[in-house]
Amino acid sequence: SFLKFGRLVKIYFYTVTVLWKLMRTEKKILKTKSLLILFVLLSQFFINSCKDIDRNTIAIGLNTNPITLDPRYATDAISYRLIRLLYKSLIDFDEEFHAKPELADWEKISPIHYRFTLREKLNEFHDGSLLTSEDVKATYESVLNPEKISPHRSSIAMIESIEVVGRNIIDFKLLYPDPLFPGRLVIGILPKKLISKKHNFAREPIGNGPMKIVDFKNDNHLKLLRLHDNKIIEFITLKDPTVRVLKLLKGEIDLIQGNLPPEIIAWLDQKKSIHVKKKIGNTFTYLGFNMEDPIVGNILIRNAIAHAIDRESIIKYVMGASARKAEALLPPEHWAGNS
Repeated sequence: SFLKFGRLVKIYFYTVTVLWKLMRTEKKILKTKSLLILFVLLSQFFINSCKDIDRNTIAIGLNTNPITLDPRYATDAISYRLIRLLYKSLIDFDEEFHAKPELADWEKISPIHYRFTLREKLNEFHDGSLLTSEDVKATYESVLNPEKISPHRSSIAMIESIEVVGRNIIDFKLLYPDPLFPGRLVIGILPKKLISKKHNFAREPIGNGPMKIVDFKNDNHLKLLRLHDNKIIEFITLKDPTVRVLKLLKGEIDLIQGNLPPEIIAWLDQKKSIHVKKKIGNTFTYLGFNMEDPIVGNILIRNAIAHAIDRESIIKYVMGASARKAEALLPPEHWAGNS
């Protein structure tokens, strides 16, 4: 009944509030874990009292909305991951983060001259038009255009000129040598004709990736079509991690992504109906300082702050031993991680 549903919702939110307050103090961590498990059991009761959902899609729960689906402007992680499904770039990376061909192969003609040749089988946009070197040129010139204010402009500022040699061949000439230059060409390629028309790629992306847009009218709900089997993939924003878990257990979503309490992950890992997949990550958490500030601009102050942070305890108690100490910006798995 609606009354029963309302009471359960009230209990749910009250429990979340209590758990959050308890988790803020290290002394009550053991008590928090016990209460959290009890809360999940309560959630299980809540879930079983609801009706099953019948759908024919794959639904993924996200922890935040994508800000934009235009690869020229995306900087947040969610937008970037979705853009990789919608667009292809000239290059990609292997597991050690070495640049490898995606849309194109390349050759280094000189330290300041690189030639890229597009691969024939990948050259078609979702609207049916062919992807050519003209589209590559238009995409990167758009990023380099200071009036467009792309946040990625500085990463390719060494480009002096872009020249179309043939339908599938394009040359990049640089202002100065950059041995890592191929790895900088990670922007998804856009159709030249739509760039000139100022198409709204942020909401209506046209790329040539493994998925294409179906619907993005609601900021919290994105639908993509997976091209190889015509399956609809839904991306639903659920900012509360507990709500994502509830919907996963209920069957309203099939996968969840984003931050989850370590206790919940451990509990889910014990359920036969849930598959928890773990992988070493390459993201990191950091403190940034204003180097022009008279206090934190002093290296002795920054050293003191660094020594005052108990990283071992943060990893053990806050992150549930699901992280590792970062000794540099790059992880050890990166080809330059141990340099």
